[in-house]
Amino acid sequence: GGVITAGGGSTSVLDPSSPVALVTTLIGPQAVLSVTGAVIRTPDDFGRRTGRILSGGTISLTGNIAASTGAIIDVSGTSAMFDIDPDTATPAGTGRSMGNGLVSLPKLVASVPVRLDGSAGSISLIGNELLLTDASLLGEAGGNQAQGGLLTVASKIFSPLEIPLPSAVNLTVSQAGGAVASGIGAPAAGGGRFAVDSFSDGGFDSLSLGGVVSFQGKVSI
Repeated sequence: GGVITAGGGSTSVLDPSSPVALVTTLIGPQAVLSVTGAVIRTPDDFGRRTGRILSGGTISLTGNIAASTGAIIDVSGTSAMFDIDPDTATPAGTGRSMGNGLVSLPKLVASVPVRLDGSAGSISLIGNELLLTDASLLGEAGGNQAQGGLLTVASKIFSPLEIPLPSAVNLTVSQAGGAVASGIGAPAAGGGRFAVDSFSDGGFDSLSLGGVVSFQGKVSI
């Protein structure tokens, strides 16, 4: 697990007189941002599989964002087998032979194999003035005993001359997205555009859409 934060700045840094929003944070088509879960093993004198699982981490992207087609943003969990104390693995220690250390393992050494699942982490995509994303978003739980990821998507809208009306749409959601290939400094329409297909197979348990949202065409979440 872990945290990656990529700050994008504001449009005025690039061109304060620009009549349109400009891309300040670019996730290229070959980019992989990954804070997937991890297994931390600890030494054991008896060869048992000991240690712990780290859940998926957090990826937070803020700015005028363009996440290109082919990019991957991954906060999935993981799983692993561990050898743990039978008293922990079974209710009230039932079904376990204590052992006398002669024909079976003594209590302090005895263990049973157990699979442990780690939860996924969270992705936050926040556009200051625009958000264009067609990257693959992944937040799969490590297994049935863990939770899927949390995804937050929001964007403000570019308005150089006046404050936008409270009812102005700042996030458009469609089923499928178009290719995103804008570079740093490229002009783009303000507001956010988000395709459901970019995350629907990613294993997320939660999706939060911020702002005034408009659904374009038939959308199934």
